[in-house]
Amino acid sequence: MDRNNNYIGSIFEVFFGIFFSVLFLYLVNTYYTNATFLNDNFNIVLPFLNLSLIVGLISHIVNFLIRTRFVKKLSVIVNNLAFLLLLFQTYMFFPFDFSWSGIIKILIVLVGIGVTIGTFVETIQLFLIPSFRK
Repeated sequence: MDRNNNYIGSIFEVFFGIFFSVLFLYLVNTYYTNATFLNDNFNIVLPFLNLSLIVGLISHIVNFLIRTRFVKKLSVIVNNLAFLLLLFQTYMFFPFDFSWSGIIKILIVLVGIGVTIGTFVETIQLFLIPSFRK
């Protein structure tokens, strides 16, 4: 029963991951010009946002087709690296028009530190601890 619940849960994870990635790709690329809180630098960040979303979309599909712990951990690492690239570009070209942009930049740095630590942990588990490769 437990294995069946994991299978159903992974189907829902893949379905919603694909659905929301495609939806967000469409909305961001279609309606970003209507967002009053974005400045012209968003055009610089947009390709990196698209890359991050596409990497996530592909990883959901691959995780569904190849159900191994190795592929799941590898996809987490690849997703994290794409997200770190997006965070870096967002920090460098800050595409928002907020009066409290300093706080947002601090949050971007903190999220980047957390994602970096998580990526190192996933990498160590994947390549240095044999039990995680199964």
